[in-house]
Amino acid sequence: RSDGTGTPESIAAAAAEAGLDAVILTDHGDGTRVTDPPRRVAGVLVVDAAEISTWGGHYVALGARPSPYPLGGDPASVVEDVARLGGMGIAAHPGSAKEALKWRAWDAPFDGIEWLNADTEWRDRPRDLWSAVLTYPWAPTGTIVGLLNRPRFELSRWDRATAQRPVVGLAAHDAHARLGLSGVGEPYEGAVALRAPGYTAMFRAFSNTVRVPTNWGGDAARDGAALLDAIRAGRTYAVVTGFGAASVRRFTATTANGAAGMGEWLVPNGPVQVAIDADVPGTAFTSLVCGGTRVAGGSGGRLAWRSETAPGACRIEIAQSASADAMPWVVTNPIYLREARETAAPRPLSS
Repeated sequence: RSDGTGTPESIAAAAAEAGLDAVILTDHGDGTRVTDPPRRVAGVLVVDAAEISTWGGHYVALGARPSPYPLGGDPASVVEDVARLGGMGIAAHPGSAKEALKWRAWDAPFDGIEWLNADTEWRDRPRDLWSAVLTYPWAPTGTIVGLLNRPRFELSRWDRATAQRPVVGLAAHDAHARLGLSGVGEPYEGAVALRAPGYTAMFRAFSNTVRVPTNWGGDAARDGAALLDAIRAGRTYAVVTGFGAASVRRFTATTANGAAGMGEWLVPNGPVQVAIDADVPGTAFTSLVCGGTRVAGGSGGRLAWRSETAPGACRIEIAQSASADAMPWVVTNPIYLREARETAAPRPLSS
């Protein structure tokens, strides 16, 4: 409805073809529009949301009630308003090479961040776009994956934020399926030259795996709420499926007073044991990253690590090699292992 070439129906069909269960559409807006209720199209759950422009970048609002006034301007105020409206907010394409798109309000208490954004990935390698245009017709998903490189800035900013509070990390397609005439790859300006990269190819390149309740698959409204609740809780990890299928079977932390899984917070009592079990080839390299630093790593998908102190926010990265520059194949949300910190809830927004 804003700057894409697909309809909800065609996008859902593309998602079904790529084997996805759900898509979230985040059209540009000011937060005043009543979002469409969740519905299933071609067997895919379609959830409607909004992407709000602020002075400090774009902010995606999931699950927010309609605002009684247009949202925009000061990014910290938008972050607060989205929370007051019951929504979860995500800093969109934070490392974009385009100044107007990058997120700059790092002191605002945003709820989530796009650690991977496809729109950003092609912008930081403009010299490779012409060759990508040539290979895309024959290998669309491979071409998209070939443009991905390690998003160092986004990952470092995410790690910095999770040192203060829980922040959910997501991979975002930012799919428009349009190349404008004003420049190779620019989707926002000029007439549409090509409807590429296509939605199906994008969806096959990477996706988020979200852990939802076992009764998933019935009522669309219930499933939509469960999906957003799981994302808000950080029960999600991203997989670059263009590298191959992969899954995380186990990621837990245990200490004398309990255990925690992905997205959960545990105040350790004594040593902490972290266990990882992922379904990846033995040639893959699995890393445990705590506080932005690789604290353990090894070949294959299994890893066990012990810490005598509270290690902070710990997440998994799996890559095809042990190189520090490798593009991640799998990235999980953290387990938070430290003393609890209270965050004041936003005041209710009166209509």
